[in-house]
Amino acid sequence: MLITGLVPRIIIGLTGNTSLMNSLVLCKIRTMLQPASATFSMSCVCFAAFDRYLFSCLDLRRQRWITLQQTRLIIIITVILCLVIFSPYPVFYTTPTSSSCLIVNSIFIYIQPFLSLIFYNLAPVIILSIICTLTWRNLGQQMVFYLRGHNRCYDQITRLIIAQIIVILITTFPMVIWLIYKIATQNLFKSSFRLAQEAIINTVFLLPAFCPYAIMFYVYLFVSPVFRRNVKCLLLGKHRISPENRT
Repeated sequence: MLITGLVPRIIIGLTGNTSLMNSLVLCKIRTMLQPASATFSMSCVCFAAFDRYLFSCLDLRRQRWITLQQTRLIIIITVILCLVIFSPYPVFYTTPTSSSCLIVNSIFIYIQPFLSLIFYNLAPVIILSIICTLTWRNLGQQMVFYLRGHNRCYDQITRLIIAQIIVILITTFPMVIWLIYKIATQNLFKSSFRLAQEAIINTVFLLPAFCPYAIMFYVYLFVSPVFRRNVKCLLLGKHRISPENRT
């Protein structure tokens, strides 16, 4: 997003040269990297949530399922899959006019909403909902294990992940509903007034989807006392505070 969206606009603002915004190559790169990077980001949150679920289990065998080497391999495979899944985007996106970057293939116009709905919205919502429920159940069943002196010792990261999952679910759900509506009505005839209404609604539903990338710092401050103390120590130039090591 920063490289393909913000940087060209900064260059245009500084130089007045609009050739970058009219570039076919930039159009194709941007349309592939944006959904691929967003899907990869959501996948990483799913992996982190699954790691916290394993950590919340008392069974030591589950906690040792994922190693550092396996994690690196999973990340590499995920990057490749994201690029492969969204590789049709640069094929079908083009610049029919000097100021547009659009899909001109009628078949891919029909398929594109399904890709966005399944891989970036619906699948993460379902996976994170299941993992969050399982992790929350484990924490409830093992409260004595996690509480010592009325302070949680071992689940600070779990708190942050659960908070992040809740924020993602709340901000992504409106977009899921909107994409389902778009898919269900894309073959219907729509007046220009209805198209204008849908454009406004699309913007309203799309903006919350960017919130997880902007507000998580404040969410972490709210849910984690250790994170708040670490931020305070960082601002005051003191040593950071870490949770106790698990024994």
